[in-house]
Amino acid sequence: MPEQPVFENASHAVKLLNADEFIKKHRSEIFERLAGAEASVKGMGPEGNVVFVAECLPFVAAIVHVGSTLDKFREARDWVRGKLEHADAVSVLSALTFLYIVDKGLEFATQQNSAELPVWQSMRSRLESLLPASGSAGGSASALSAQSPAHISVATTLESVSAADSWPSANQSS
Repeated sequence: MPEQPVFENASHAVKLLNADEFIKKHRSEIFERLAGAEASVKGMGPEGNVVFVAECLPFVAAIVHVGSTLDKFREARDWVRGKLEHADAVSVLSALTFLYIVDKGLEFATQQNSAELPVWQSMRSRLESLLPASGSAGGSASALSAQSPAHISVATTLESVSAADSWPSANQSS
């Protein structure tokens, strides 16, 4: 499957944060926490996807803050603000970092033929189900309009990070 631009943007954001080494170093602890959230929503159906993301984003926000220096965080925050003027830059950085973690976790588990592979595949599937299809006018926020404010917040954050036409390619910087 070709890489979606949102995952390229996620990689770019993590590089700006300089959090990739922190994520690699703490891969097993991160997996344990995300796998716990994944297990807690198993069998919930499509609503479980939103609950999974809502449960994980605060944890990933902590990774963004702890895994980056203040200067790198500010640089990444300013990059997001320059691309998505009205978005909450911290939420967007957290969502992009979450996408990066799941993407790299899946990549690592696939290369290692790890027993973790089905869990990473499920997490990736949950995230992708909430990303609007490329070029679609109605995104996940529209589909969840009757849901709670938390559900709408998760959906609109993921919708913001997937707005590929608003972002530079991964090879461009701020």
